[in-house]
Amino acid sequence: MEVELFDDFTDQLLEVITSDQHGRFVFEDVPPGNYYLKMNPPAGFSVTLPGKGLAATNSDITFSRKTASFVLEANMIEFGKDGGFYKPASIGDYVWFDINGDGVQQTNEIPLRGMKIQLLNPHGKLLASTITDEKGEYAFTNLPPGDYYISIVLEDDYSYAPYKAPFDTAVDSDIDPITGRSDLINLISDDQKIDIDIGLSQECEYTASVTLTMPDCGMTNGSINVIVLGTSGPYEFAWSTGETGQEINGLDTGVYRLLITDVNGCNRAFTEQIIFGNECSMVCATLETEVLLEGAYVTGTGEMNTLLNDLGYLPGQYPTTFFGKRTEPGQPYPRTPFNHLGVEVIDWESMMISENNKYFSEDMTDWVLVSLRVVAD
Repeated sequence: MEVELFDDFTDQLLEVITSDQHGRFVFEDVPPGNYYLKMNPPAGFSVTLPGKGLAATNSDITFSRKTASFVLEANMIEFGKDGGFYKPASIGDYVWFDINGDGVQQTNEIPLRGMKIQLLNPHGKLLASTITDEKGEYAFTNLPPGDYYISIVLEDDYSYAPYKAPFDTAVDSDIDPITGRSDLINLISDDQKIDIDIGLSQECEYTASVTLTMPDCGMTNGSINVIVLGTSGPYEFAWSTGETGQEINGLDTGVYRLLITDVNGCNRAFTEQIIFGNECSMVCATLETEVLLEGAYVTGTGEMNTLLNDLGYLPGQYPTTFFGKRTEPGQPYPRTPFNHLGVEVIDWESMMISENNKYFSEDMTDWVLVSLRVVAD
């Protein structure tokens, strides 16, 4: 990229250099004076926003591609005159009439011309709008990197097609009927997000409510029931499982799809997800036991003659455990370890039993330290 050095008082061009492969440049042996720089990027690049972020990493040029004037004094080294550029990005694609209301683009479904598409910032503010052409296509071009939403202005008798029904970005509809806009779209330099499609269908003369019954933990006894209210029956039900009734049973966790068709051929599609309930996090867990250490408590000493004690890792080193606290290597253990094989009292006089019968004598043998780990299914 060409970088030009100008005299600030006369606007005279003094020198032109080219940045290296890392984007760096240096003007050497510049006499004291007042100057400014102008940067000329290759074709297709635009100037980024100036003055954003830290001074060491932001861009110092305005949209005229010039820096502010600066003063060079004798023996002065001036670094940090940076210029940021990007290649503009684009968002766009296609609006179609979803005849069967299944949320999937099909060859017999037609594009919609003259639909108003809006470009929004992350806060929902309108940035630009455009109209779909005869092919149902739209595009927002020359966009700086950033975050955007796409929305559409619905006309009478239209409703949103099912949202991301086939989970295939090539043929689905990307407008969420709940929010009325797309997911947040992040653009980087030269990004071309030409896959934001919008399906529209017509309102059917019926409504449907869906009731989910989640399966018990680890079981396949979930169900989905659909109740249709309207005057355009009888209705046909086509589930992704192949069933054709208003209710499907014996369900495991997963995603299930339903297409309802009335006597007039008007379709509505539903996508429902069956999951285990929150209480399942404990029920559906596997308790794994691992023996870490076997050894003997040294009778009458209050010490464990084991490698674990030598390292200072004793049972109860973790908080809130009744086994006690971690001790220094070789020091007496404050509370007795868990005894797998039963209490073996060596000296009844040294026996210490608390009110809740949890604490025993330090003179105990044949113990095993175990680690219990919970592993979610």
